Amino acid sequence: MCAIWFLTGFEMRTALQCLINTFQDQETA
Repeated sequence: MCAIWFLTGFEMRTALQCLINTFQDQETA
């Protein structure tokens, strides 16, 4: 899903937040 936001560039903040969430998820895992 992150890729979709990133490719479209529709909402930069949403893309950043999505990436941050993904990074945190990997850290927790």
